[in-house]
Amino acid sequence: MEISHIEHLLYEDEEGHIIGLDEVQLLEPVPIERIPEVQKLLEESDINLVFQASLVLAAWGDKQGFNKIKDLINEKIHNKIQLASHRLYGYDNVYDLFAEAIEIYGYTQEDHKDIIEAYRKLLYLYGECAFESRFKIALLNNKYDALTNNIIDAIIRAIKNRRYYLASQLLPVLAKWEYIETVKEFIQIFMPLPQHSPNHLANVAESLQYINDKESVSILNQLLNHHDSSVSDQAKKSLNYLSQHNPRKVEKTTAKLTQDESIAKPVVKWTQQTNIGRRERQQA
Repeated sequence: MEISHIEHLLYEDEEGHIIGLDEVQLLEPVPIERIPEVQKLLEESDINLVFQASLVLAAWGDKQGFNKIKDLINEKIHNKIQLASHRLYGYDNVYDLFAEAIEIYGYTQEDHKDIIEAYRKLLYLYGECAFESRFKIALLNNKYDALTNNIIDAIIRAIKNRRYYLASQLLPVLAKWEYIETVKEFIQIFMPLPQHSPNHLANVAESLQYINDKESVSILNQLLNHHDSSVSDQAKKSLNYLSQHNPRKVEKTTAKLTQDESIAKPVVKWTQQTNIGRRERQQA
């Protein structure tokens, strides 16, 4: 297949303007006439073409594209080749892109069992592999209770690998899904951890917007004064969010948080007197 034709299939709109791979996935209406040609790219020897074609096809609701994404996840493609280098940090963001394409694929599907299973396999890799934020957004947009324990395991795995920001990205997901007590347990773990850029406390602040109680407001008010603007700005957003929504009863929904003694966690007591600067330590 000629390069110019491949570029049209993967990077151009219907008028022939280059819009990029991300935007091609979102074309409305889906250019159905392109699908057979893009499907042919799944058989190419160039794995980069296979990768890009699978994203486009899955986003267009094509089963072949979705199945190819599952195949690439199953074979842990990151161990063979780096397909999606992060623009700033250089790590392979391939699975984050897969998560987004799977989410878009789900818009056209009535049964989400296959999608849940694909996400579960991505969560098995979470903590070992990096995810920028698209997987987080996909999970925020879709509540899949069947994945709750997988998310908890992914957070623990990322913490054990000292990838604190990555681990904290999933806190807002659990909070929005109303696993409130579990989120509070995790917040106790995250508050004293060493802070880096990007700062995991920004995700802690984001998760608190879904917990409408005095303790949340107390901690958010303290985070307003954080020296890192990403944290203080998110704390402000979360407080605004809480103020704009009617108080609601905090759900008692909870998920089992496996105790893991390998995670040494100095914790902050979750009380109205919580003070971030004066932490009380206790063993897990």
